[in-house]
Amino acid sequence: MSTSTSASTSTSTSTSTSTSISTSISTPQPPPERPLPPQQSHALKSALLALIKHPDRISIRLRSIATDASHVAALPSTYKLPLIPNERCGTWYIPSSLLIPGTGPAYFKSTDGHTGEWSFSLRRLNLGVLETVAAYEGAIVVDSSKGKSVSDALSKTIPIWVGVWNRVLFPEREDAHALRFPEGVVSLSDAAQIEERMPGFVEELKALNLPLPSLDLPLIPIHITPLTPLPPSPPSHPDFLPLYLYTASTTLPPAPLTPETYIQGAADDAEAWCIGLTPWLFWSHKDTLLSTPEPDLPGLIAELVASAPPPEEGITRLTPWLSLGPLSALPDLNTAPAALSVPLLPNPKVAQRQLRRSYSCIARFLTPHLLRIPYVPLSATNPSSTGTPIPPSSDAEQEIPQILILSPSPSDLGSATALLATCLHERLVGGEVQTKERIRMRLAHLVAVWEGVRPARASVVGVGEYLMRRDGEVG
Repeated sequence: MSTSTSASTSTSTSTSTSTSISTSISTPQPPPERPLPPQQSHALKSALLALIKHPDRISIRLRSIATDASHVAALPSTYKLPLIPNERCGTWYIPSSLLIPGTGPAYFKSTDGHTGEWSFSLRRLNLGVLETVAAYEGAIVVDSSKGKSVSDALSKTIPIWVGVWNRVLFPEREDAHALRFPEGVVSLSDAAQIEERMPGFVEELKALNLPLPSLDLPLIPIHITPLTPLPPSPPSHPDFLPLYLYTASTTLPPAPLTPETYIQGAADDAEAWCIGLTPWLFWSHKDTLLSTPEPDLPGLIAELVASAPPPEEGITRLTPWLSLGPLSALPDLNTAPAALSVPLLPNPKVAQRQLRRSYSCIARFLTPHLLRIPYVPLSATNPSSTGTPIPPSSDAEQEIPQILILSPSPSDLGSATALLATCLHERLVGGEVQTKERIRMRLAHLVAVWEGVRPARASVVGVGEYLMRRDGEVG
């Protein structure tokens, strides 16, 4: 007889040394874009601020997105590769019909490419991108930028990511270790400082002891924009797997804000203007939305949002004994041998704080069940140390307690709770002292199972503080 434990969270209301481009690249590159003169730059910023102050002008944003997306639509047939949107902005520029199931999205943050803050994120490994590149012998990542010719995610974050993975997977291919940035975007000084950090990034990735993905060839990042001439046939890269980095928006001189104004990076900060509209709804009703007068758009969008089917969210198995899902998958708790409900307010920041304050309560509830679960050390060669999508196959395994975490935000709140559970189990049964490095490793293994694991930094820090404080009390 299997044992099931449900820990559910719920709301309390309805809730680079030098910059180089490989000679093997045959794709024509556009000339470097010159910085705008100070006066024009100031005017552009003023125009963007005006738009921010008037988020109700949704029609301008939607028309600009549709204009940029018309160029994106030509890429798959030209390069014979799948499109991968970079969340969250890039998802707006790819019609739903052009997305291939199982090929995305990517999650590269511009903040990991900000000057002086260059980083290889251990929380955003983007293993799914590697799987897509391996399956299709390349891919095209689509993103957009507001106020820059190339977003920091495309110009620096991804080239760093490519460089780290190439050095880990192909240590003998020194020709694949050079950092490749878009021409004229990253200074020689910045490139040199990034290169200094690369050995550290490589060692951090190795220390995670993850199962390594399989690629036949190293990656090569190739930056393209709407100004890049489309080749008559897919370029050949015999020694590399191409990862095209496409900036969907174009830098234009500033213009007065009119209904026909083009806004660069119009999809940026969608939460501030979309009033519930999603990329999927936009592409499903594009013609209607683009033909609707501005005053009528909020009402139309409200109707579309209200009538849209709920997103299909299933339960994801993170380990042989731990699963994570949305509150909509809530079973009859009266039939569960044990259950715990943690009420949370709807505001995400408040809910994160409430969850952190509940770690002690959740740990007390989980402890007797975790003590009955055998410990399997983290291993790059033993996938069962993290998770498997295969259901229990033996009677003995079925006797292991099954813990189900349900949350209104599985990626954030639910993932933080899952991290707490796996780290606590490792401490209680495996005898592993929980350090920042150990918690980072455990989180990376969860991400390797499901890239939707994206707990807030404060929640991860809270898990570490609770476990290390608990170790201190035990000691």
